[in-house]
Amino acid sequence: MIIPDWELVIDDIASSIIKDRSITRLSQTRTILYELLAHSIPAKLILKRMTIQLWKQTESIGSFKNLDAVKLGIVDAAALFDERLSLGNKAIFHLEGFVTRVMVILEKDLS
Repeated sequence: MIIPDWELVIDDIASSIIKDRSITRLSQTRTILYELLAHSIPAKLILKRMTIQLWKQTESIGSFKNLDAVKLGIVDAAALFDERLSLGNKAIFHLEGFVTRVMVILEKDLS
């Protein structure tokens, strides 16, 4: 099965968010998200793919204290920012907000 390049880019974003939750990573992620949007990848599709990949990758790592709470937090954040994407203008703000929220969820569980 051939996976489109943009899906692989989103998979890499999810992986990098799990490994590194720094301001630098957030800034790099924002740039990549902006490029995806500039290449006409719909924001909701980006959000959906990122949510699925974060879910899968947090499950496969298994180093979280409360995996169920982390997964619930990711889905909760995805639902919130999916709604905001429907209501708002600048998709990049909402995608970046989702990434930030997920970073906070992951950091809370690991600390």
